Amino acid sequence: MVKEYKGGGKVEPFAYADASWATEADMHGRTGVVLTLAGCAIGAWSYRQKMVTKDSTEAELVALSDAVSEILWMRHLLLAQGYNIGPTTLYQDNQAVIDLMRSERRTKQRTKHLNVRYFHARDLELSGQIKIQWKSTHLMLADLMTKPLQSTSFSNLTLLLTGNANVINDVVVETSV
Repeated sequence: MVKEYKGGGKVEPFAYADASWATEADMHGRTGVVLTLAGCAIGAWSYRQKMVTKDSTEAELVALSDAVSEILWMRHLLLAQGYNIGPTTLYQDNQAVIDLMRSERRTKQRTKHLNVRYFHARDLELSGQIKIQWKSTHLMLADLMTKPLQSTSFSNLTLLLTGNANVINDVVVETSV
């Protein structure tokens, strides 16, 4: 099945960011990023993180920061073409990262080495360019880019990635052609 892009609709980009922690031989993590537009993926990336992180929350923060670069590219492209778009929603499945991004004052010294990444993403959210929201792990499209998945998860995420499924009551339902 192939998803058709239809003209005249509202241009609403979304991004998904995920990480796997210490999965590479040298203990680096892996970042996965998926950008969607009109319900279909227009970009998907998977790459080794450039730094070793101490835990999964740090790996997810690095992935979020990496995703911001891809989001900015997409936003600049759409704005240059004359589209009027609001904040780009960035989905994240790690609630600790979202809490960290929303905290007024960071008190934990354990993430001090991630300040540039943290403040860059936080500034973009405060300026209204991105909006970080939680997304359940079983609906996290970027999981396809970070780890091997069981058949049902792989099938459901692939259907969502290609725009051939919808989510109804937190369940992936294949759309008919």
